[in-house]
Amino acid sequence: MVMKAPSADASAASSEVGAEATMGEAAAAAAAAAAAAAAAAAAASESTGVIEAPAVGKEEDNEGEAVAEPAAEISLEVELPTGVVLHLPPVHKGEVGLGLRQVLGEYPEACFYTSYALVVKDSEPRVEINDFVDLSEYEGVLVDGSRLLMVLEDYDVRRARAHVRRLKELFMYPPVLPPTQTKQQQEKQQQQDEASAAAATATITSAEPAAEAEAEANKAEEDAALTQEQIKAMLERVPSINLPIQISLDKLYPTVIGPAAEPTAEFIVPPCLSSLTYSGWNPPPASRRLQGDLLYLEAKTLDGQTLYITATPAGFYVNNTTSSSFDPSPASPSSHFSHELLPLLGSAVPSFPKLWQAAVLATRYHTQLHDPIKSLATSIGEGKIDSALALKIPWLVPPPFIPPSSSSSYSLSAAATAAAEEHALMTRHVFDDGRAADDLAQSFGMDDRGALRDWNEDYQGAREMPATTVGERVVRAKILSKVLGDFGEAAVAGAKAVVGGFVTPINPDEARRNHVYVFNNIFFSYALDTQNTFKVVGGDGPAFKNATHEVRNIVSLNKLLSDAADNAAVTAAAAAASEAAAATLAEGGVTVAGIDAAASVPKPQQQQQLYTLATSVIDYLGVRLVAQSVIPGILSGDQQSRLMYGSVEPGVKLQAKEEMHALLKQASNSLFLAERDVPVLPVRASKGKKNEGGEKVEGEGKDGKEGGEEGQETIKFVGPVEWKGIKGADARCYLLDLVRLTPRDPNWIKENWEQPQGSGTGVWERTKPMEGVPALEDDFSVVLRPELLRLFVRSKVMGLREKIVGAFKAKQKKEKGEEKEGDEEEEELTLDKATKEKLKEEEEELLERMKINPNAFLPLEGITDLDQLAKDEEQIRVLGRYLWHDLLPAFVEDVKTGGLNPIDGETLTANLHQSGINIRYLGRLAQLAQEGGKEERKGSGGGKRFRVPEYFVQLCETEMIARAVKHLVFDLLKNRPDLRMAPAATLVACLNAVLGTVEAKEPSEAARVVGASGGKKKKKKKAPSASANASSLVPLENAEAAAATAAPAPAPAAAAAGGTGGSGGKKGKGKKNKASKEMNGTPSSPPSLSATTSSPAAAAAAAAAAAEAAATAAAFFSAPTEKSPPSTPGIELSLEELRGRVIADIRQRYRYSSSTLLKAGGGTPSKNPYALLRRVCQKLGLRIYARAYDLSSNKREPFSVRDIAEVSPVAKHCLPSSVLDEAKDLVHSATVLMQTGNVAPAFQYVSEATELFTQTLGPIHTEVAHCLELSGTILCQAGDPEAGIGQIEKALVIYWQTAGFDSFEAINAHHVLGLFLQQVQKGAKYDQAVFHFHACIYLLEMIAGPYSPELPPQYLKLSSAYQELGHVKEAYQCLVLAFDKAQHHPDRVTEAQMVHQLAVLEASCTLYKEALTHEKRAYVIFRDILGEEHPRVAEASRFMTELTQKAVERATTKQAQALAANAALAAAVAAEGKGGVGGAGGKKNNSSGNSSVSTGAPVVAPDNSWVTDVEATEQARVGGGGKKKKGGKKR
Repeated sequence: MVMKAPSADASAASSEVGAEATMGEAAAAAAAAAAAAAAAAAAASESTGVIEAPAVGKEEDNEGEAVAEPAAEISLEVELPTGVVLHLPPVHKGEVGLGLRQVLGEYPEACFYTSYALVVKDSEPRVEINDFVDLSEYEGVLVDGSRLLMVLEDYDVRRARAHVRRLKELFMYPPVLPPTQTKQQQEKQQQQDEASAAAATATITSAEPAAEAEAEANKAEEDAALTQEQIKAMLERVPSINLPIQISLDKLYPTVIGPAAEPTAEFIVPPCLSSLTYSGWNPPPASRRLQGDLLYLEAKTLDGQTLYITATPAGFYVNNTTSSSFDPSPASPSSHFSHELLPLLGSAVPSFPKLWQAAVLATRYHTQLHDPIKSLATSIGEGKIDSALALKIPWLVPPPFIPPSSSSSYSLSAAATAAAEEHALMTRHVFDDGRAADDLAQSFGMDDRGALRDWNEDYQGAREMPATTVGERVVRAKILSKVLGDFGEAAVAGAKAVVGGFVTPINPDEARRNHVYVFNNIFFSYALDTQNTFKVVGGDGPAFKNATHEVRNIVSLNKLLSDAADNAAVTAAAAAASEAAAATLAEGGVTVAGIDAAASVPKPQQQQQLYTLATSVIDYLGVRLVAQSVIPGILSGDQQSRLMYGSVEPGVKLQAKEEMHALLKQASNSLFLAERDVPVLPVRASKGKKNEGGEKVEGEGKDGKEGGEEGQETIKFVGPVEWKGIKGADARCYLLDLVRLTPRDPNWIKENWEQPQGSGTGVWERTKPMEGVPALEDDFSVVLRPELLRLFVRSKVMGLREKIVGAFKAKQKKEKGEEKEGDEEEEELTLDKATKEKLKEEEEELLERMKINPNAFLPLEGITDLDQLAKDEEQIRVLGRYLWHDLLPAFVEDVKTGGLNPIDGETLTANLHQSGINIRYLGRLAQLAQEGGKEERKGSGGGKRFRVPEYFVQLCETEMIARAVKHLVFDLLKNRPDLRMAPAATLVACLNAVLGTVEAKEPSEAARVVGASGGKKKKKKKAPSASANASSLVPLENAEAAAATAAPAPAPAAAAAGGTGGSGGKKGKGKKNKASKEMNGTPSSPPSLSATTSSPAAAAAAAAAAAEAAATAAAFFSAPTEKSPPSTPGIELSLEELRGRVIADIRQRYRYSSSTLLKAGGGTPSKNPYALLRRVCQKLGLRIYARAYDLSSNKREPFSVRDIAEVSPVAKHCLPSSVLDEAKDLVHSATVLMQTGNVAPAFQYVSEATELFTQTLGPIHTEVAHCLELSGTILCQAGDPEAGIGQIEKALVIYWQTAGFDSFEAINAHHVLGLFLQQVQKGAKYDQAVFHFHACIYLLEMIAGPYSPELPPQYLKLSSAYQELGHVKEAYQCLVLAFDKAQHHPDRVTEAQMVHQLAVLEASCTLYKEALTHEKRAYVIFRDILGEEHPRVAEASRFMTELTQKAVERATTKQAQALAANAALAAAVAAEGKGGVGGAGGKKNNSSGNSSVSTGAPVVAPDNSWVTDVEATEQARVGGGGKKKKGGKKR
């Protein structure tokens, strides 16, 4: 059973029973609500619980049969010091002891205990559970049903502080769970759960027709019992939707997550204490420490009482200290001593128990235990979104709640709303001295256990763990995922500390751009071009890109190395087992000697392998930092850490030790890297040159070996010359600087006919240039993707196989005289031995030829084998042409035919990378899509079924703009620390530049330099609104000038007293005289001395003392001051210049230009500005408030500084998406089985995958959510939608927490929930289906645009849900919108289907004329695309005939009604109003014609009063057209 993940609130549980006697009143009062709370908890576990999965811990014996391991879970009991026994839920044996403490933290009876040990009861000798040891290590001692004793332990300073911190958490988040049930209640609940699980399993595995028929009959009977009261309540719950849907960010969370997400007043836990802080008498003096005092605390109660508490190793007690006197002795008559603080407060403060009871009950009632979705929505509405979605910080922050004004009923103006929101934000930030103390003591992710964590040893140790069985691979994956996850969190926290200036560099004597840091045992460096670093090409741009390339390459290399090591280990273990078995059989059977011989077979020794470093890349406030684990001995100058491969400094020879070379050569087979002769000195140090930071690069390397004959020497080298192999002090061989595993992209190299060597493919030169795109420039950082190389090799191998198999088939046919039947696999199995050997040999030769030289097209010196270099370059050109001519058009064609359907920049990026296409080809893809659209428009579509979707071009443009804005922001903040410390104005200016209504303008060269390097602002230029705050240096200069003109050449004393920098005049003089008088009265020059002493020596001494005092004052107070602080610094570029730089970057980086790209003066850059805003925020880590931004009108600056909430780091880690291939294979198998209808084995496989992912990645992970969604789908298909919907709802919550509320996974979960909620008729959940379909459409409109191919089907399903509810008007509006969206759908058949559905609905509402018009259009499309003989064409033809007859009958009826109206007008009109809405005939047509309406829908009387309006509109349109036609004839 997968346990529910502890929530942040639930983890802060506290005790109500089992405390001191003074807490009995609170426990008794809470007992009254225990039953209701227990029922709520049971409902929560039922709605969010995970299906029982079979045991997955399996191993394979020598014959390959699966052997089940013992039970992976055990049930434990914990006896508290008070005698209360807690019965814990089943705990997995792979859990560490710390997990038991976390489980105990969920129980109110045990949550406030922090200093204790868990001891196995009646164990001899005493067995204590270690917090960091797996429970499986206590095999034989810790069994199912064991009881653990909670033994209290003494405190030390660290434990005492942890206890205080825990109590503060309890005050903020009181317990939400009810007191634990008794053992009898738990057994009863367990029996009910087992019965439910058995029923669910029986539902899936049942295949008897009689049982299925009985189940269907019972279900139909239950559905028929749906009462009218339930229907009425359901209709009242249907969300109100305004069609067409208009996007507004202030309504996003209520629309997507639920109405409870509306901004509301924040729930504040009723306070129990005024404050609990460390006392000002803390820390204890040395004498008191010797007596055992650890800490001094100060607790202020709500009634004004102050308690001074002493922490000792035995516990806490109240002392006699006051605010003015120190007396740490125990108070009398009672010091209220207790081992924990909570019982002490309950005994010492009479009002505390009732206050604590009120806080606990209020929190419990406020928390929606039975509905996790509503609970999460409530937290978001209260502004606690960071705690609700902690794993995936959202880019949109709910606005603060503005309480309604009681004095006025009208809405506030924009200015008043802004002021109210600003006030609400200020009131959220309450005074808390404890928070201030915690901020001063924050560790930025450092472990407080003492010694720093050795990340490298943890990481390499996890990779070296054995993995010969499934169980071992699960344990390794779990530890590896945990280590890399912790490293990523520590790297992000450390990066924030580095950027914030909290960490001192280890090389402070060098320039700032060269600074490196070691924090929390993690090495941090800037992704900038620095000196004294070996590199082929310099520049900040390549260094910026190479950082992310390295993370990607580390993930790829780790995967290859791990697979190779696992295969080798499995092969070696199998060989050893075979040898042992052979030895046993040779001795004549199984004997004791044979068993001993088999047991004594030594395990294969682990061979030396390559290692990589744990690496993360963090972008934060315009700075890109690279975080890496530290190689042992490299920072201390240990001689054992030595270079084995490559070079570390320019001008130093390359190294290629045999040991490292052999390892790299072995890895090159999987990486397709060729071994080549490389010059020993391929890169020489450049003398006198400067890097981008303006630093001079020295001309000699470390050993000074440069030039001469040595530069012509070559060595055998594998891989790029940039990477380095270092052997650490731990004897491991580490591979660093994996910036390139593939060569440069030849498509982005200039073509040179005169000199073929180093020339590119010339595909850009042969392409029609777009307006404004500059000439192609050499960029040495553009490389091919590894996926491209794998796809190319795979295509060649498949071609070779087809060629050999085809030749073999032809030979067989020629010999037999007839073609052999059978599929390709059967033919391949029948290949003779010679053909198989030939195929194997040619494949090996092909793979060897496919190896590439990653150093081709690089400016290396001393290359001797030019012929081989020319061959290598031509091989890479073939790869580039394959990308340009095959993959790029194929990608556009897949989008066109619906094979690929990216909805946002993230899914587009993933699809491109999987296809081997770099992001820099976005411009080419958009160009291909535009060209295809022009050709289709010229040919008017013809009979082609598919067309290029419009949304794809907009999606590409949005992604290009967002990435260009990111580059612009990094360029602006890179060399401007003043802007980086206050970046709000810069970020707002960039947002307004691309989302406001401004005209693009090319920035001047001076402005370009100023914006990049931070020079002074031009005086003659008046700063526009975007740069109005860019005056950080002006106030200081003005102040100095004013001080100089106001008091020219003041005396030192005068300057000291009156130098206020701008006050001047008499006011400054008065201050000076007053200061002088005060100065004369100082002890350094007492008045009595000056009055009584009249000797010349005394006078001279007095004068000297006065002069010294004046000089001292002048030294401290002569600096000028200002009346107000300087304004926030900003950039010196206007919005027009910023937009011009964005366009210029797109033209240069993506070689793309379009009239729709950030069009000048035309408002927003595309039809969907919200997608651009979202993507820019995601790329920058920018978080804005969810407000109703005006992005559609001609507003120049839609954003202001108050709209910026926060900037979060954006990180990329080397943690792969999944570290266990077995679980992914199970999910794939379950998906295939589900699609073929085999739900029973599919359910078993996905259950096993869920268990594996939970063990390795934790219960809150995207992979776990995928499994839950799949299992829910299987349950719904098996006929149990109630259980399936519970699974999918839990998956949706996990998607919100891990992928984001607006992610593709969350959108798909909304869609699946809407589909299956329509199948659940018991309980009437059509209203929920409408909510989820609306949420799906809302998100698609926002992130994919109005013409996304996913929108027409979603509108159709929403229309179906409305029809089932009887809301025919809304259903008609949805179908009209679906038809409008379908006109831009890439598949014209989809357009015809939408038109047909619209015609069916119109016919059901007796709108026969309109239905006939739409059905004719559907008929034409079906005929042109599918052909005359297709059944859909015949069906449309029959439907048109029926509609024609209906239309004629209706026209005749209307004519008769019009004649009768002449006799009795009033009665006829009334009769027409009642009979003109379809009546029973309409219902008959609806049930017979509309296939999308469920036959089991509740019977709801539809409101067809809107039909008359539709008819009138259509008549007016036709009548208006007739008048124009007649008018034309008259003229």
